[in-house]
Amino acid sequence: MEPSKWKIGSTFSSISSSIPSSSPKSPSGSYFQNQQHQQIQSRLINENVHYRNQGKIGIGEINRFTVQYDASIDNGNVLEDDLGEYLWLRVRNIEMQVFRPIYFTGPFSFYIDVTPYNFDHRKDFDEPIEFNNDIKPGQSFKAKLRLNKNSLVKDCVYFWTIDVVAQLAMTTKFTINYDFMIGYDYKLLRKVTSDTAPDEAKLKMINVVRQDTKQLWQTPPRRPDDHVHLVVVTHGIFSNVGADMLYIKEQIEKMCDLNEASNVIVRGYDGNVGKSEKGIRYLGKRVAKFVLDLCDASKYKIDRISFVGHSLGGPVQA
Repeated sequence: MEPSKWKIGSTFSSISSSIPSSSPKSPSGSYFQNQQHQQIQSRLINENVHYRNQGKIGIGEINRFTVQYDASIDNGNVLEDDLGEYLWLRVRNIEMQVFRPIYFTGPFSFYIDVTPYNFDHRKDFDEPIEFNNDIKPGQSFKAKLRLNKNSLVKDCVYFWTIDVVAQLAMTTKFTINYDFMIGYDYKLLRKVTSDTAPDEAKLKMINVVRQDTKQLWQTPPRRPDDHVHLVVVTHGIFSNVGADMLYIKEQIEKMCDLNEASNVIVRGYDGNVGKSEKGIRYLGKRVAKFVLDLCDASKYKIDRISFVGHSLGGPVQA
């Protein structure tokens, strides 16, 4: 069997059986066979990977991956089960396992969810949302990115939003490292090494955009040259602008998009993360300075300001 004809998803046992055996008495033959097997295995692993990103997040931070996949130009290697075709997502917490019992001195665990393109939390949805709220060091999150009507954008083009979020913690001194992968076969995704990289041909069929916390909070107004309404969102005791505050921000923007007269930007201050023990006066002064600096440096003509506070965020803003 020629290596070029091997399909993604072939088991390693079938690969091994296809390699010509050598005599036990021939060390050179055995060495050649092992080398050939390793090269084939490495090639299969690389061809299996569509996308890979090794990132890190700290307290109150979020990394968002938007994934667009064009099935019309794939080469027929997509796997299928009773519910249809899918790609595999694997996100591994690559911190050392000795950190598993440590929580408040981390963060050494994170949360992740996968949202198909057509999901709307206000409507019934016939597909469970894949998520895990506590992925510890050495553990992995896996999910099937299903190619169905829930993720369909247009003909053969599918889309998902995947959020990787640092769990709550009390310190800003640490970050958590992770390995984000998309591919055909989960067994092969588990065998990636530090040298594994996606085949360049995959870039034609998949487009992944990664945004960090600051980028997600820089959404411009609908009409940049018009007067702008600034909305400042402030968290409670942990003072972050992570997943829950980001959700509030995006809901405000969605509601404003329904009103043609609205021209809003929503911003949040993350400079108080890990400083809640310093008290409301300290936190409040820093929020005030953030707002003043934001207005002074803004390229938009801000003529109104609204404040939205969660829990302790209300007194801090006051």
